[in-house]
Amino acid sequence: MLQHERLDVYNRALELLDHVRMIAVDRLPRGSRNFAQRILSASSSLVIDIASAAGHPSVGAQRRAYGAAIHAATKCGAILDVLRHLVLIGENEHLTAKKIVERIVAGLRRRVRALEGDRRVDLPRTQTPRRTAESGGETTSVPPHTTVSSDDAQPPTADELGGGVMRDRRHEPLLNAPLNGGAPMQT
Repeated sequence: MLQHERLDVYNRALELLDHVRMIAVDRLPRGSRNFAQRILSASSSLVIDIASAAGHPSVGAQRRAYGAAIHAATKCGAILDVLRHLVLIGENEHLTAKKIVERIVAGLRRRVRALEGDRRVDLPRTQTPRRTAESGGETTSVPPHTTVSSDDAQPPTADELGGGVMRDRRHEPLLNAPLNGGAPMQT
């Protein structure tokens, strides 16, 4: 048995591929060939990306390949949503496939976090950790663009967030260089 065949996410990806094949071949009307090809392609890529990630010897390459697998799974979920929204598949087929996709994405995210050695609990996407003077220097969760002080109702300015827009100065010599090496343009 190969290494990737032992992974739950790989077996769930094969399950999704079977389910998607059934939808694409048996359930979609004839005019939906483009959707069938796209979802079969995305679900096939998912299976291949997971197997590829498991076979990479370096942690960085594994992380990138699992990231590609998350991308493929997300694409599968989006195509399923489109098919459901266009009433090309039923609610039951949609929910069954989406549950498989959600389980795959959760498993892939766990694998990426394990590779990164990051065991922290994720904050909801609407909150970011901040250190404040009022909390005694401890980290607190505050929704973005809010301050802890009660007298300030305005969102922070760009200067308060770190001095405004960051510039990538590596390309400035190219942007400021004269065209044609400084030679006058010929008409």
